[in-house]
Amino acid sequence: MMTVSVGVADYLRMYFPSLPRFAIAIGMILLTWLVNEFGIMASVSFQIITVVQLITGILLVIVAALLGGGNPDFSQPLPQGIPGFMQASVVAMLCYTGWNIIGELGDEIENPRRNVPLTIIFGLGIVALLYTGIGWVVAGTLTVAELKTSKVAVLDTAMHYLPHWTAHYINLAAFAAAITSVNAVFLAVPREFSALSEEGILPKWIMKFNPKRQTFPVSIAIIAVVGSALTFLGLNPDQWGMMCVAGLLGANIFISLGTFRLFKLFPEQVASSPLPIRKWWVYPSGILSALCSIAFALMAFYFLKPILIVAGIMIAAGLFLAWKSRKP
Repeated sequence: MMTVSVGVADYLRMYFPSLPRFAIAIGMILLTWLVNEFGIMASVSFQIITVVQLITGILLVIVAALLGGGNPDFSQPLPQGIPGFMQASVVAMLCYTGWNIIGELGDEIENPRRNVPLTIIFGLGIVALLYTGIGWVVAGTLTVAELKTSKVAVLDTAMHYLPHWTAHYINLAAFAAAITSVNAVFLAVPREFSALSEEGILPKWIMKFNPKRQTFPVSIAIIAVVGSALTFLGLNPDQWGMMCVAGLLGANIFISLGTFRLFKLFPEQVASSPLPIRKWWVYPSGILSALCSIAFALMAFYFLKPILIVAGIMIAAGLFLAWKSRKP
């Protein structure tokens, strides 16, 4: 949430030049909070509208740039060398954080045997098309020096090929990109709180439920307040991105290792799963996932060493809460 809200704030500053970046980021978070206060269906409808706007805006830039000859120069495939490529690959892991959200919302999906695979297949296809396309045309339009200094690379690329008035639509697409990710946090995190509350790690009052609106008002309030407060730290989007990757992949290490106890601890759930869960593919996938997660998390720690302090505090807090909530 911090990565996208702070990062996309620069696209909106042309409309609010006197506002600092953190104020615009807070505005996006509070707007999403307001939408979620209206109920789950309002949140879902909001998500659909903004995703459509996001896709059309990105496709507009991709098509215009391809027709205009925006092709990358592969004579220097690694202009920043191996370290630059490795650092970029860590931040690029943010592209895959949506898979976590699919998993967190999976038990609320109708007909999961059919719809979860379709979601992954179509989602992966759309993401591959959009991310490859926008990366291609941005790298084919802006120089390395321009990429290093630009805070609105997609907009700068678009202005090489499109009329100036389209900048508003491109900025709206950037806003949609941020707001969909922020909204996904509001949709997914209360489910994580719910799981922790059921385990006794978090207090029950956090999971107060509004049956009419199908929302968790206390949980989404906590998300909004904490998210808004974090913007005052003044970190840039790359720093937030590194922290996000380290946190997600650090957690993924534990989840990957946890799959080895899945069959012993939850035999009934495994047997009744809408998708077949078998040891022959779960165990190798868990090992590969853990190894890859460790590698990327370590790279994030290397490129942003203060994450080690944050990670240490979070692990210590998690172990304390787990010890405190242990069952006799």
